[in-house]
Amino acid sequence: MPGGQVEKLPCAAGVLPEGVLVIPATRPLHGLVLLRCWPPHAGAGYFVCNPSTGVLLPLPDTRVPRRMAGREHNPDTFYNHVRYGLGYGAVAGEYKAVRLFCLCDSDSDVAATSCEVLVLGASPDWRPAAGRPPPWSFFRNNAEAGVFLDGALHFLCDDASIITFDVGGETFGSLPPPPGLEFALLGLTVLDGRLCVHHVSPVLTGGNPYCVWMLSDYGAGRWELLCRIDGAAWPAEATRLPACSLTPLYMYRERSGGRKPRRILFGGTADGCRVLASAAAGLSAVPVGRTSEEVVFSSPSANAWSEILKSLPARDVARLSLVCRDMRAMIRTGRFARLHAASANVSTSRPRILFMNNSLFRGEFVALEALAGMSHPPPLTGVRSTAFCSNPCHGLNLVSCGSSHYVCNPITGSYQCILPRTASGVVVGAGHIGLGYDPVAEKHMLVRLAYGESRSECKVRYVGDYSWRAVGSPPQRQVDGAAPPAFANGRLY
Repeated sequence: MPGGQVEKLPCAAGVLPEGVLVIPATRPLHGLVLLRCWPPHAGAGYFVCNPSTGVLLPLPDTRVPRRMAGREHNPDTFYNHVRYGLGYGAVAGEYKAVRLFCLCDSDSDVAATSCEVLVLGASPDWRPAAGRPPPWSFFRNNAEAGVFLDGALHFLCDDASIITFDVGGETFGSLPPPPGLEFALLGLTVLDGRLCVHHVSPVLTGGNPYCVWMLSDYGAGRWELLCRIDGAAWPAEATRLPACSLTPLYMYRERSGGRKPRRILFGGTADGCRVLASAAAGLSAVPVGRTSEEVVFSSPSANAWSEILKSLPARDVARLSLVCRDMRAMIRTGRFARLHAASANVSTSRPRILFMNNSLFRGEFVALEALAGMSHPPPLTGVRSTAFCSNPCHGLNLVSCGSSHYVCNPITGSYQCILPRTASGVVVGAGHIGLGYDPVAEKHMLVRLAYGESRSECKVRYVGDYSWRAVGSPPQRQVDGAAPPAFANGRLY
């Protein structure tokens, strides 16, 4: 086939975290592709991308969705699996990101499901779909994205049946599985404009066949066995591969003796090497849409509320985020956080004095007014007497208790545990992690120094991200672990 030089995706620098694997989750839809970042805890989740323009739109709440966090606090709304998809509603002309949640619990025979929709460029956050999905399970095919065809997204379930979601009307339906298909690791794709189900991991050494089924009659749910590959016919070199999977990519017809037999082009993985291919996206100027922050502040009411709320105490603002979905979306934007911080810095009110109570595992901040009003105030020290608290850095503090570190907001009481990923033989102790602020990115930054027997290293990451990146080697002189770092004028000392 004719070809040319392979070009890298012209994504904007700094949008995707370093050290993550970017995987195309869907085929191009009018030039748009849904990207999945792996691992998800590295600080990113799903993006919508236009490869022609290089524009990326991060989808909100996809790294760790709120519905998949905190089962002990939200048992009624908790789900443990999620599937994503990208579709288009032709009537309204809207591109929609769709995610289907599932709760696969060993205590229940029926899986609970839920569905949320995000209209690209029009919605700041996810909202419930108009219809409710049937209670089916997709635990085994959890990583597969929904396949879009003829105005509907198709999600493959564990029993090989298919949930359909009409993107325009947001209603659900179902399709039966191919006859006689047992539970297996399956995939879903589109060939020649038809829906297809295929095996993902053929067992080459066992002689099991690799099959592809095509939905020949959509309305009647009638399947046709399109392709059958005998595992015993594979060459000896292929059977020695530790892992091999196939994916049908494209089907074409080749003229031979007056007939046009169907040919299928396959791609896949072998020996840990991934081979990615998809239908050519072509040149497309379809916009990916506005970010959540741009959508929120396009509303005059949101701008008015931001001016009102920026002067309120942070604890009151946190409570107001529970009023409604629109208010929460506005308060959680970076723009409002900057407005609130700027308003707090120019405030003429008397600053609050807080004491850190180290009787808890992560420390707790107690206001001076609360201590003065108590007849028997609690002790401010505990078992862990070696805790350190940094000076305030744009409203945040770093608390270090031995080898545990936490970024805290004393006003709202929120905190985040830091889990430094150390290399072999490298030990990070108290005092080796500092908290600063990057004025260019307008983000708080964590800096850690680690020392081994023969080398030292410095790694940084922004608060809210989960991937560290190396920035150089500090001098071999070890810092004093009993003295926490200090931040001043853009530098950590």
